[in-house]
Amino acid sequence: MPEAFESLYAEYKKGNISCREAARQLDISHTTFLRWGRDLDARLWEEETGE
Repeated sequence: MPEAFESLYAEYKKGNISCREAARQLDISHTTFLRWGRDLDARLWEEETGE
C-alpha cells in the first residue's frame, strides 16, 4: 500500500476528494482504493474494539 494512501483516504472520508481522484493520484483503480479503505477501516475497528 502506498505511503500516501492513508492521508488520501482521510481526505476522501472528509469529502475533500473523490475516490476516483485519490485513486488516480495513487495510480490504482477506484475499486482498489475503496477496497483498501474498507480493509483499513476494519483494521482500525479491530484495534479500537479489540475484536
